[in-house]
Amino acid sequence: MDIAIQKRNITPDKACFMGGYERQQKSIGVLDEIDMISCVMKFDKEILIFCSIDTICIEKEFRDALADYCKEEYGICDDQFNLSCIHTHSGPAIFKLPTCNEACEGELKQQVFGYFKEDLAICMNSLQEVTCTYRTGLIDGCYGNRNIIGGSQDKEVFTMTFYQQEKAVAMLVNMACHPTILNGDNLLLSSDLLGNIREQLSAYYHVPVILFNGACGDVSTRFYRENQQSNVVELTAKKVVKQIISHKEEPIEMNFIGKAAFGFKTVFDIEHDNWTNREIKRMQQDLNNDSEKYRFEKNLLHRLEIKMKMRKIECDLMSHAYIFDKLLILTIPGELVSKVGLALKQKYHDYHVILIAYCNNYVSYLVNQEDYGQYFESYVAITEKGTVETLINGITAKIDQRLINK
Repeated sequence: MDIAIQKRNITPDKACFMGGYERQQKSIGVLDEIDMISCVMKFDKEILIFCSIDTICIEKEFRDALADYCKEEYGICDDQFNLSCIHTHSGPAIFKLPTCNEACEGELKQQVFGYFKEDLAICMNSLQEVTCTYRTGLIDGCYGNRNIIGGSQDKEVFTMTFYQQEKAVAMLVNMACHPTILNGDNLLLSSDLLGNIREQLSAYYHVPVILFNGACGDVSTRFYRENQQSNVVELTAKKVVKQIISHKEEPIEMNFIGKAAFGFKTVFDIEHDNWTNREIKRMQQDLNNDSEKYRFEKNLLHRLEIKMKMRKIECDLMSHAYIFDKLLILTIPGELVSKVGLALKQKYHDYHVILIAYCNNYVSYLVNQEDYGQYFESYVAITEKGTVETLINGITAKIDQRLINK
């Protein structure tokens, strides 16, 4: 295979609105740089393009515009291009969350489009043949399920290092954790935990690194951090990186078998959703009777009331899959809860599974039927119960058919 990775510092040079926590103030400085990483992989005649941005979400319209450019300029099909984000809550508001009242920086969005064109051209002209190794292992003591201590959590970190004549030239990282060490009081731009992990690995191995966030819908550092100060970001990243570099390195062949895609559109009729109406009524009563619940339940009620005002929410879900001899790359258009991610890894236990969430669209939380309605994620979800099962069943059926025919 051939690969090229291009890193671009896209940190705004002036105060900007921030994506996350519904902040109304603009940023007042920079804690660490905001980056966009573009990656091109080539397998014989098949080219795959991945781009990751340090934002809280991405917008499908913007993603589709980039995909159209790739097709017009390089003949790349839609299912060969993927735009994702790491989901930092302290990055610039380049894109808008569907249910949050936050301003969006349109000028930055246009700048990013131009940067992507430049970086893609560099990648296409600098592809180099490589061999690959991987590391995999669990991370201990840094993050976990944010709803229940010891609950469902995917603590695996999977990395790939790409070598040209025994010299490392690039690295890929896949892990699953909400990068939310910094809270809503923070007004310094930051890529938070995942960006810091990426930069520390890049400094250690002296290579550009692209990092993909996985099934972290209900996973964070909530029960592991002592506070939310800026130094905790760097210290937690160091703990994670120390464990990553200790994982055993093994060779892996990248023999491309094929690709698959599955998508559909949904309309969530919030106004007539039984669970939503029942919960609004229950919480309104709770707030009158129990002051201890006030702060948390007020937030949940606020989330439901925002959705209720939207009446009906349309979502466009698409998942791409790339199949190799011992590797499966799967994209998810939102915040996948860990239980679903772990089930996917178990189903394809003979493969190393890379889950790229927050990819090609942002449809908020994707909660499994069993847990729908139990935790915070359901109150913010903009798709109805059973949606994630439809998505997963659809794409895995396509994958399974492709594997039968290999």
